Amino acid sequence: MLGLPGRMQHRAAKPAPVERGLSTIEALCVASVAASTLGLASGPWASTVQRHRLQAAATMIEAEVQLARSWATANNRTVRLEVQHVRHGSWVIVHAGDKGACRKAEDGATQCAAGTPLVSARFHDTSTGVRLANPGLSLAFSASRGTVTPTSTIRLTGSDGVGLNQVVNLMGRVRTCSLPAAWGSHAACRTPG
Repeated sequence: MLGLPGRMQHRAAKPAPVERGLSTIEALCVASVAASTLGLASGPWASTVQRHRLQAAATMIEAEVQLARSWATANNRTVRLEVQHVRHGSWVIVHAGDKGACRKAEDGATQCAAGTPLVSARFHDTSTGVRLANPGLSLAFSASRGTVTPTSTIRLTGSDGVGLNQVVNLMGRVRTCSLPAAWGSHAACRTPG
C-alpha cells in the first residue's frame, strides 16, 4: 500500500551501541589525579599537616595549663594537671585533689577519689601522629602562692621527628620552643651544652 504523498513515514531509529570502559584520555586523567593525590599525602604536604597537628596539641595543652591556674585562683584551692597514658593516647586531667586522685580507664570513664572535683579531662589520640612524652607528669597549681610546682617541660613529638616543648615556669606561664630547629613562630629550644 502506498502512502499518501507529502506524508512522512516514521521509522524507529536504532539506539547507538553503549560503549563500556574508559577511553585512553579518561584513563590518563584518572591516573594523573591519583598521582597528584599521592604526592600530597607525602613530602612537604605531610610535613605541614604534621606541624599543624603539633601546634593544635600544644595549644590544647597550654589551654589546660591556663585552666588549672585560673581554677585554682578562682576557687582558692590547689589544682593538679596530670598526664596519664592509655593504650591509644594520653589523658590530660585537671582536678582539685591529691596526686593520682583521678584516673582514666581504657573506656574513658573517670574515677576520682571521694570529694575530688574533676575540672577537665581531654584525650589526646596518638593516631594523629603526635605523642605526649611525659608519662606520670603531675603539676600542682597553688592558689595561695600563685605558683606551679614542679616547673616542667611538656614534650610533644611528631612521627617525623619534629617536636614542641612547652616550658611551664614557676608562675604557670607557658613558653613554647621547637625541636630540632626553629619553625613557624617557634624558636629552637636551647639545649644544655
